[in-house]
Amino acid sequence: MPEFRKQFDPTAFTEGWGLYAESLGYEMGFYKDPYSRFGQLSHDMWRACRLVVDTGMHSMHWTRQQAIDFMMANTALTKQNIEVEVDRYISWPGQATAQPAS
Repeated sequence: MPEFRKQFDPTAFTEGWGLYAESLGYEMGFYKDPYSRFGQLSHDMWRACRLVVDTGMHSMHWTRQQAIDFMMANTALTKQNIEVEVDRYISWPGQATAQPAS
């Protein structure tokens, strides 16, 4: 492994491995019906929405409330979780886009 990789852990790389690991349950046949796969699909939707929210706030100048409203309408997260996530995207532009969507 190159020295820079030993010292630096890029978000896109680590999150990509996490996403891959999440997909293994489906690929290995652990989910027997759509209901047993709900958690994975819910997280997939969350990841897709945070791409919209991150770019919406930093490129389209969305307000915090617009971002919260969008995530409330399109994810299964609680309002408290959404507020924490939106605040993280506000303070760390581009972080959500560094993580792969499914």
